[in-house]
Amino acid sequence: MRDFCLACHGLEPGPAVTNPLRPKITVEKWGTYAQAHENVGQLNRIRPQMSHAFRGTEADREALARFLARMARENLVPAWRRALPYAGLAALVAASGAFHLGARARRRR
Repeated sequence: MRDFCLACHGLEPGPAVTNPLRPKITVEKWGTYAQAHENVGQLNRIRPQMSHAFRGTEADREALARFLARMARENLVPAWRRALPYAGLAALVAASGAFHLGARARRRR
């Protein structure tokens, strides 16, 4: 990855060096070894601008595919974490509904 991918994409400078490709390595496209192995061999199919063919050996391609598949699985965010930002909104809607139901009941008395 360092020799092939990051030669063009580069690492983002800063106190904590980060991999700019990590967010793009999704489980849908890279999650299994077979998917990753195929995609490494056909990068222009993933993105037409990536016209460079993989130049490494088959062992390099296998190692890169295993690395990318593992990274994709690590990037997978559980459903509960994706829903977490909406928990506050759900609580607000529930509180608002309870308030309005209480006000309605008080008016009926």
